Amino acid sequence: MVIKLKGTQLELTPAIEQYVRQKLDSVRRLIVRIDASNVAEADVEIERTTRHHRRGLVYRAEINLALPKELLRAEALSEDIRLAVNEATEELRRQIKKYKAKLETQFRQARKINT
Repeated sequence: MVIKLKGTQLELTPAIEQYVRQKLDSVRRLIVRIDASNVAEADVEIERTTRHHRRGLVYRAEINLALPKELLRAEALSEDIRLAVNEATEELRRQIKKYKAKLETQFRQARKINT
């Protein structure tokens, strides 16, 4: 899985980059069977939505995951950049599980038709 990171109104420190890559490693493990040819691409945007506010939902994490025949998108707002990344990653994991279940159902139906 290829991971592209982008920071908007925020400096991407090595610690933030490492944290995002660590969180997306769990996503990578979920899509191993789907992405056997390693064509999946994750576009991650980390953003500070406002410069002058110090409290509230000022951090946004958005993850777009391009899989074969599917584009999954997760977005989260939070007070802390790490919490936003966690929430977006968990949303993406739920979507991947749903996508895998859909693929398995289609595979079973195709096997029934062919037998």
